[in-house]
Amino acid sequence: MKKLMKMVLSAWCVGLRLLLAQSVLGAGAALPLRADGVEVAVAGIDRPQLGVPLTASVADGAPCAFRWIRKGAPDAVVAESAAYEPTAEDLEHWLCVVARRDGEDVGERLFYFSRLPVLYLDTEGGREIADRETYVPGRLRIQGNAQFAQQYDGPVETKGRGYTSWQSFPQKSYKLKLGEKTNLFGYGKQKHWVLITNFADNSFLRNRHGMELAKELGVVAMDMTWVAVVLNGRYYGVEMLAEQNRPDPNRVDIFNWESKAEDVADALFDAAGAAAGWTDADRAALESNMSSNFNWITTGEVAYVGGTYRLADYGLKEDWNLTGGYLYEMEDRPDGPKYRFETAIKKTHVQFAKPEFASTDESMLAAAQKVWNDTEAAYLSVDHYSPDGEKPLSEFADLDSMAGYWLTLECLGNIDCCAGHSRYSHVDVNGKLTFGPVWDFDYGGGSITVQDTEVYGDSQRPDRWVFKFRDEKPPAEGRGGSSFFVDWLDDPFFVAKAYGLYWRKVRPWLVAELAQGGGMDEKVAYLTEAGDAHDALYKANFEDRCWGFNGEDGDVAKYRAYLTARLAWLDGQFATLDTLMAGVKTTKNAASAHPYEKSTALSFAVAGGIPTNEVCGTDFAVEAADGRFTLSFATTEIAAVSADVYLN
Repeated sequence: MKKLMKMVLSAWCVGLRLLLAQSVLGAGAALPLRADGVEVAVAGIDRPQLGVPLTASVADGAPCAFRWIRKGAPDAVVAESAAYEPTAEDLEHWLCVVARRDGEDVGERLFYFSRLPVLYLDTEGGREIADRETYVPGRLRIQGNAQFAQQYDGPVETKGRGYTSWQSFPQKSYKLKLGEKTNLFGYGKQKHWVLITNFADNSFLRNRHGMELAKELGVVAMDMTWVAVVLNGRYYGVEMLAEQNRPDPNRVDIFNWESKAEDVADALFDAAGAAAGWTDADRAALESNMSSNFNWITTGEVAYVGGTYRLADYGLKEDWNLTGGYLYEMEDRPDGPKYRFETAIKKTHVQFAKPEFASTDESMLAAAQKVWNDTEAAYLSVDHYSPDGEKPLSEFADLDSMAGYWLTLECLGNIDCCAGHSRYSHVDVNGKLTFGPVWDFDYGGGSITVQDTEVYGDSQRPDRWVFKFRDEKPPAEGRGGSSFFVDWLDDPFFVAKAYGLYWRKVRPWLVAELAQGGGMDEKVAYLTEAGDAHDALYKANFEDRCWGFNGEDGDVAKYRAYLTARLAWLDGQFATLDTLMAGVKTTKNAASAHPYEKSTALSFAVAGGIPTNEVCGTDFAVEAADGRFTLSFATTEIAAVSADVYLN
């Protein structure tokens, strides 16, 4: 009898190995061993946790014996009962409960056990997700954990995303479109989400840190969390499930032109569809056409299936306010997206993240370009005013977001301070150009991905300004021209604002993260087992691009060392406003014609407010209970005939 049972189990294990390599069923689905196999249900499988019992049963209710197996090399039977409490040894393993009746295995249930939520993504028919343009239908289930209940179980469409990661990394990033709007992890209801590879960031911390610090500074950033991914039945490693950068009150809170296009298309369908003989398929096609070609804004006409429809005839023509509703991304790669433009002076490449096809309408394109060109003209001028001298930079751009955006990238060593992509900005209708959301921090923070590269390697020293890096190299050694951070830091008001934010926001956040038992330690404890499993999957075959998660030579230790050294160096640079002013000078702005100089001959008195020296010193910070105060200036310099004052 023992020999027979051993043979049955051996055959079952062979079958399971084939299943993991080939199955396109959901990993949590019932997988019968024979044609008349029974469905095995497990109470608690939607949210398995350490020490919390899981209880197996069969759908037909007939008596069964159960066996729990932890898959590995070798497999281990961990219990022979209906109930089982997972242990720490089970973390980052497949667990399988097998139902046995009349001496035969009659059904089983398989799932991946992790301290993290587990995202099971199964494409229809096991189809490959082959490119970044074509959605592949499938099913998605997000298994919960101790912190989160099961998040989703339903249809999904998936396509590739990313640039370098898509072309070069074995672990890819993906765009997910859910079957319905869903509030994943409390981040707000949306259909659109992304999975971000951690292949270039073996600490799994850099992207999350970038979002956290940006929010601390009031800069728009997407929420994200860690998930263990199972793709078509295979463990795929740890990725970040994140909000997608797109217009939405919970994300980038600007007017949504693509939603507007769909609304106008729906209204046109309702008004003209019956007479034209349109079907529901035409409604969807009309929405797609109008959100991918915006020339109806200027022409007032929509061409569809051989007909032309004047919006005014259906009461749908509006005086469109084109001053905002744009999400921009700087993009300097020569083979970058088609729908982009160049700024007037620096010829910076700016693409439309949303609406993606804004350049299909001449009026919309002109309005979107004007936002950037007006801002650029102001920050490149000698006095940071518009060329006509009427409006300061603060009338065109949100300076708080500018300072917070630069500090987030610079303090975490993000090479997008000196590169020309993954830098986002946005503007709402009748609004100012606002910088953010921040994005893409795996290339930085001492990352191995760029540390040893010829172009960017030196930028990863913790004791240098990252934004200066490209400006101080010959053009042949770096992409494009100088970053616009050089021009921003030519403005003493901007530098003073950054100085205050560093001491009030950035430094306390860094100290709290690096403290013993602080934020970084908590994250690492949560990620440890998942990090080891991720390493086992990728590190052996890609040693040149991976340090691994843990250990003395692991990426966590190297990233912590980088941040510790970075904090010490930044403290020296931000020691006083004078040291910061001197430190941010570059080969470009060292000989600037900027007229502003700090002078001890200028003094001021405040009436109705209390000067504060907590951070900036009395020269820069004033508090007044009712927001009103009088500022009086005096100078001993006879040549001083005027003074410009920035109030923020």
